[in-house]
Amino acid sequence: MGSATKLLAAEDAISPQHLSAMTERYCVDCHGEFLQEAGLRLNTMRFDATDAANLARWLQVYDRVADGEMPPADAEHPSAEEREQFVAELSQSLARAELRVHAESGRVPLRRLNRVEYEWTLRDLLSQPHLELKEMLPPDPSVGGIETVATAQDFSYVQMSRYLDASRLALDAAMDLKSRPQPINLRLDLQKQSRLTRDVNTKWGKIEPDARRKDGRAERGEVRWVDEWSVFVRQPNSAQTPYFLTHREPVAEGLYRFRCRCRGVEYDHGSIRDTDQNHVLSLYSGESRLLKTWDVANKPRVVEFTAWLKDGDGIELYCASLDDRNTAGAGKMKPYAGPGIAVDYLEMEGPLIDQWPADGHRLLFGDLRVIDWREDSGFRKPMELVDTGAMGKRGSQRREKSPPRMVQSAEPAADAERLLRRFMNRAYRRPADEAEVQRCLAFATRAIEDRFCFQDAMRLAYQAALSSPDFLFLREQPGELDDFALASRLSYFLWRSLPDDELRALADAGRLSEPDVLREQVERLLNDRRSERFIIDFCDQWLDLREVSATAPDQDLYPEYFCDNHLVESVVKEARAYVGEMVSKNLGAAAIVDSDFAMLNERLAEHYDINGVLGSDIRRVELPEGSVRGGLLTQAAIMKITANGLTSSPVTRGAWVLDNILGTPPPPPPPNAGAIEPDTQGATTIRDLLEKHRRVESCAACHRLIDPPGFALENFDVMGAWRERYRSFGKGDPVKREVADRRVKYRLAARVDASGKTIEGVTFDDVEGLRTVLLEQEEQIARNMTERLLTLATGGSVAFSDRTVVEQILERTESENYGLRSIIREIVLSQPFRRK
Repeated sequence: MGSATKLLAAEDAISPQHLSAMTERYCVDCHGEFLQEAGLRLNTMRFDATDAANLARWLQVYDRVADGEMPPADAEHPSAEEREQFVAELSQSLARAELRVHAESGRVPLRRLNRVEYEWTLRDLLSQPHLELKEMLPPDPSVGGIETVATAQDFSYVQMSRYLDASRLALDAAMDLKSRPQPINLRLDLQKQSRLTRDVNTKWGKIEPDARRKDGRAERGEVRWVDEWSVFVRQPNSAQTPYFLTHREPVAEGLYRFRCRCRGVEYDHGSIRDTDQNHVLSLYSGESRLLKTWDVANKPRVVEFTAWLKDGDGIELYCASLDDRNTAGAGKMKPYAGPGIAVDYLEMEGPLIDQWPADGHRLLFGDLRVIDWREDSGFRKPMELVDTGAMGKRGSQRREKSPPRMVQSAEPAADAERLLRRFMNRAYRRPADEAEVQRCLAFATRAIEDRFCFQDAMRLAYQAALSSPDFLFLREQPGELDDFALASRLSYFLWRSLPDDELRALADAGRLSEPDVLREQVERLLNDRRSERFIIDFCDQWLDLREVSATAPDQDLYPEYFCDNHLVESVVKEARAYVGEMVSKNLGAAAIVDSDFAMLNERLAEHYDINGVLGSDIRRVELPEGSVRGGLLTQAAIMKITANGLTSSPVTRGAWVLDNILGTPPPPPPPNAGAIEPDTQGATTIRDLLEKHRRVESCAACHRLIDPPGFALENFDVMGAWRERYRSFGKGDPVKREVADRRVKYRLAARVDASGKTIEGVTFDDVEGLRTVLLEQEEQIARNMTERLLTLATGGSVAFSDRTVVEQILERTESENYGLRSIIREIVLSQPFRRK
């Protein structure tokens, strides 16, 4: 499934007239018989359109000559006319060779659904919106930061095995074989939760009077009781869980309604009073999966929301906005006066069920009844459903097994074919071939003959369908896509899932390929909430957001960030919300680098030293004059991803800017280049260390390109906060500051120098200067965005013959400042998108 090796028949080989003459005169001194720099020998290399590797080499030659990089400055140069003729003929030859391949076998090989697409497809197909499957599958390879490139995908026995496991779990989750769950309506009084009220004398020793209950028993350090309120007064330190347990009894999977009566208070040695300070509470599942974050007002109020719980889930409260300042170490606890979050109760009601059986079950079994299985039924005992949540969960318990049940069919053979055909037409995203229907049906037929229960027989047929290439791969024929393939390509681009009923209806009618209809559908899909999946997945791939939790800020160098889950979650939401705003408002490519607004909540605004933002919801905030924020370039998520927890790295950040913003990634480091170890003792700065590194000849060329944009971002620490000086454990000035009642260990070392000089000779002093440099390359930023989106949309890297299409898209969107929404629309209307 890699690149086609048979590109053209031998008799169709193309030989540009002036290749030999040009290379013989200007190239062979460095790329000839005696010297082959970069492993390239041109004196014997003819243009062979039948060889993919040969074409890749000539493409490399084309790019170097067209960009003026070759011949080098100290070598003889061709005239402008010679260069232009060489580039034009080589361009024509490369494009002709590529287009012949595309006409013969398609631009993109057979493409498999990636993990995200697979999970969303089964969620939508089976109406299981919270099904989690992608972690069961092997990671997808990435090319240029994008995980949909067909030529990089493989398919192995391990993957096939995982697909079978995942499909079995998904099908079982959709089967409503048990009786309708009995709803629960619980009121959880936090003062009665054993984990919060246990005696902690052995842990804390002497307890101050205000930390004792009326019965004389000691209370835990995080919570006080005042009248009906449970008052949380601290965020835990490393020795304790960051969660306050409220309910650990397993529940049935489904949607639940929660109500929490809470208020923000000032706690003062046993009494509480109103406060002007804003607070935030979060509710997590027992697996630390965030369910909801909400603001806590300074007056008592009931907050209501819904969240999905999995089978066996418990729930846990987390005080996201409290500082860790009430513990003085083992053996004693200080009396406390300060902010707190008071909670009266937490109610949960559910599961909330609109209909039973649910849509997923109806897709699988229609209106067939579910009855109890009996020994004398004549059918084998039903297979147990896969336990989708109760086993392996921290603190969860397995439910009592219910009596086995079975789907009843009076005409199992006819019902099996009818149900399977309907399922396959939906799953395959086109009418299923009759031979394929019969192949999958054979699994159910044999099982029915062997007296399997109907659901067990159908599970085998459904699994066969979900493991078929027609489901796992996007089946497309060379040439123009038919309407069904076009519907799939569009929906997987903008929804990351299979087409909905409207797209299917347009494909059935043969109207989707009409340009006006296609434009309307682009707008509809982008205006639908399901486009959030595209925003999330594209940001995760393009901006590397999945790496945001790969490292944690060092607890001693950056104690203010320790255990701040709310900040980490907020920085990811900020990046996604910003790209979402770009799509919604059709903001131009320049907004990637600079803007007069940011997407913030109170925690982020505090982190960025911006006043006047209250609450936990991310919203658009106009930036004050002189703010260094704006755009994606200086967002905390990006700064965290490009740091290692101890220090920031100009090399990592500079390479990130070149690759992710400009689309001009630097070459990989040479072998044995060596790593640059940061000096946390403060004796040298990272600039000093890099200056020594750049003296190595093999490293200098790349570092002159990479380091300048990296240095410009040095005023941002490992979590993206502004700094004027580095922190160290050794040399530097002592810091008179306490975090969590502890004197900080770090010192303030050398001042940050964020100046730089680009490889073109442009100097700048700080990040604002870098912005100016980048904004002058607005078209290149738009080109990078277009190429990444085109790759994501089609599953094929931008080929040489696609470059003309990319330039046409840029021309059409220039008047709209290369608006992101406009670029998406033009990609969908382009030939590469509408052809295999």
